[in-house]
Amino acid sequence: MQVKTISDVSKYEARRRFLEYRDAIGPSKNRVGERGTVEDRTIMAGYRAISLGRQVIDVHQSIRDAGIDHQGRPKLAICQAHAKECWYRHTNWARPIFAMARWMLSNEKAKYGRVTLPVNCLPWLCAEPISAIVPSIPPRLRPKFGLHNYHILWEADWEKPPVDPMLLKHIMGPLYAVLATWDLTELERAVIAMRANN
Repeated sequence: MQVKTISDVSKYEARRRFLEYRDAIGPSKNRVGERGTVEDRTIMAGYRAISLGRQVIDVHQSIRDAGIDHQGRPKLAICQAHAKECWYRHTNWARPIFAMARWMLSNEKAKYGRVTLPVNCLPWLCAEPISAIVPSIPPRLRPKFGLHNYHILWEADWEKPPVDPMLLKHIMGPLYAVLATWDLTELERAVIAMRANN
């Protein structure tokens, strides 16, 4: 899977820059009288992830670069890691949306469980909601707590189980840190395919 990686600094340089930002704006997000902007905090969080040896990717650009298939469906999908199914919809008057339940696609109040892309991220060709199976995470890579705090990005087939997903941690905006990548075996794909039949 091709993704847009932010990779112009080494982890050592990223550590130096992270400390520079932390010293300038402070470590806490909720300090009274905080000095940093949202952009400062996003940059600091990105440098921190890179300094820890993580890849940082731009999910919006990755989905835009991957494009759509011959039926107008996105080639990449993203959803919260605890979801079993991922729904997608893009109408000509709204932004492309990935959601963990169909009802969340049209409910503007449902902020949790949705990933909304910029309007021009993908061409408008998929007004009807479609769904894909969300990959399972092998136990050795699965976060111990709060699976809902993570996302999975994968090459969406929209008809069959996926093959090569990535486990992500959201930084801010379109930036995510890659925590793990893996390939699903035939056995794992056969088992998760049973979800579509239930």
